[in-house]
Amino acid sequence: MTKQFYVYTHAKPDGSIFYVGKGLKARVNKIQRPHNSYHTRIVEKYGVENIIIESKLCESERHALDLEVFIIRMYRRMGVKLTNATDGGEGTSGRVASVEQRLKMSASIRLFFKNNPESLIKAGLARRGQKHTPEARAKMSHAWETRPPITDETRAKISASNMGRKPTPEQIARISATNKLTKSTPAARARHSAAQMGHIVTPEARAKMSVARKGKKASPETRAKMSLAQKGKVMPPEAIAKIAAANKGRKATPEARKNMSIAQLKRPPTTDQTRARISAASKNQSPESRAKAALANKGRKHTQEAIARMSVAQLNRPPITEEARKNMSAAQKGKKLTPEHRAKISAGGIGRIVSLEGRENMSVAAKKRCAAKSTQTIGQTYEIF
Repeated sequence: MTKQFYVYTHAKPDGSIFYVGKGLKARVNKIQRPHNSYHTRIVEKYGVENIIIESKLCESERHALDLEVFIIRMYRRMGVKLTNATDGGEGTSGRVASVEQRLKMSASIRLFFKNNPESLIKAGLARRGQKHTPEARAKMSHAWETRPPITDETRAKISASNMGRKPTPEQIARISATNKLTKSTPAARARHSAAQMGHIVTPEARAKMSVARKGKKASPETRAKMSLAQKGKVMPPEAIAKIAAANKGRKATPEARKNMSIAQLKRPPTTDQTRARISAASKNQSPESRAKAALANKGRKHTQEAIARMSVAQLNRPPITEEARKNMSAAQKGKKLTPEHRAKISAGGIGRIVSLEGRENMSVAAKKRCAAKSTQTIGQTYEIF
């Protein structure tokens, strides 16, 4: 009968692991370690009957030794304090495992944590609150910067493993809390920017992102946060130029136009506060921006559907208040049309024929405005008397 070798762990009653060992079945269940006083004190403190033992059967003694070394190294890197006097593998500190042995150990560890999810949680709890030293951070940063590029095959595997996985609300909350406390350095931002430079998203990827985002709506709290984050931010001229260059010549598809139109019809009415902000922004617009906007709109014609919708919207719009009329009048006072503008208006009106339906709509709109104005005037008369 061949001997069966195991790798086992000893844990305290709260689940925190303090020893990793290798041996036969009899050794697994033997908790006392007379040659290790640190281990002995822990056992005496909690009692032999309260020590938790977990074990894994290995293919051979060599496999058990390699796995013991791997687990000890892994837990120590995670910051777990073990009572082991050596790095395992019969005390062979610094031993380098072959690629085949590494793959076996990796598969064994994956299987172990898959069958014992509690151990993974315990290991995570043991690390919680621990911080890496500046030297460790520098090493990790250097390793990340000098790592070889990820192959297409690896990317495909990562994509396949993440497909369909959705983080739980608790995980989302943890990630959000971590990101709030983490700020990228200027150097890191520059690296991210350089990595994304020239990266073109494929039509397939765009379609997938569109499907993933379809139907998702940001909560009022999220909208308020995004609005607050953007307030006071001024986009540099370089960024504006880049966006303009990227959008130049781009035309929305008929489907996209239809979606935008539907979204526009469904949007809530513009508040007075928003109107005031738009008005203030328009007043501060430079002559160059106005000229560019005029040039971009030159030659554009609305479709019949759009004209019909605008006509209906005009008919159903609320009457203009006296305050709004005064504001418009004050804004127009002293303004004179240039000869160029007069010529343009004249040229635009020449040969233009208003349909019967259009005439009726304008007539109805004028009557509504007159009725609203009469009502306001009568109300003011009553107030006087």
